[in-house]
Amino acid sequence: MFRKSPEKVTFCVGLYPFLALNRQSVQQSFIGKLAASRILSVVLSLIVALLGLFPIRLLRLIVTTFLGKLWSATAVEATCSHLVKYHTMRNVLFMAMTEFRELSATPDWAFMRGNQHKIAFLFGIDDHWGPLQMFEEVI
Repeated sequence: MFRKSPEKVTFCVGLYPFLALNRQSVQQSFIGKLAASRILSVVLSLIVALLGLFPIRLLRLIVTTFLGKLWSATAVEATCSHLVKYHTMRNVLFMAMTEFRELSATPDWAFMRGNQHKIAFLFGIDDHWGPLQMFEEVI
């Protein structure tokens, strides 16, 4: 959006920015391979849809145990109510696949440098999407 209509952007804040693939992230590597495989995407989406048939208390326990040990109750509830649908999971995996494809290229540092007065990034020490080595590159 910023690149296509810079006059419409007052300021851009990247929260835990996913600017480029993190080759050191096991999670990204796994998600990338899963999202790139049509068969694996369908299988995972079916499994997730089947989990959506479980009683909400059991589903909440599964989500908290395996995914969201540190998640807020709101995040767990959102996962249990919205993400356990076949088409939602397929859409998430399609979005991941296209993001991974786009972000395999080197970020446009020249564009960011030229617009640094309109861009800010917030990095976290535990974030594998916007890791601290990317923070060093942005600086």
